[in-house]
Amino acid sequence: MGMAGRQGFDVNRLSTGTKILTVSTFLYFIDSFLPWQKVCFGGGTIFGAAIPRSCASLNLWHGVGFIAGLLAIAILVEEGLKIAGVSMGQNVPVGAIVLGLAGGLLVFTILKVLIDNEAIAIFAWIGLILSLAVAYGGYMRFQEEKTMAPPPPAAPPPPPGGMTP
Repeated sequence: MGMAGRQGFDVNRLSTGTKILTVSTFLYFIDSFLPWQKVCFGGGTIFGAAIPRSCASLNLWHGVGFIAGLLAIAILVEEGLKIAGVSMGQNVPVGAIVLGLAGGLLVFTILKVLIDNEAIAIFAWIGLILSLAVAYGGYMRFQEEKTMAPPPPAAPPPPPGGMTP
């Protein structure tokens, strides 16, 4: 069987909102496993004995950031289903749901940075920037779905004779 009859995946068919949302959420998910907080201690001498320097780190998945991580997974699953061509149904406001997930991810990322602001590492700032991109992608997806929605049905014409019930 030849390849002429097959249809491959075409990134150009995806909307800009889907591209931004999918890529930024994927990068955010990867960043979630990197150290968002880092604390080092030791590295001196006590009574002439050298104390080795020790460091510990925490990632997004510690504390309230856990919720942001789950929201990222939910967005990635939804976007994967959309890219795979799986429809959620005509009456399901997917754009609004994605906007809510992306907004929640942004809120919980901000809370993570504000609550766990001791010894914050560069990957927390990168995660915060990526969460802004996720929220923007969610907003774009919402706007795209709103503009692609069919207009509501027109009101029926008045009955003959000009009388309205």
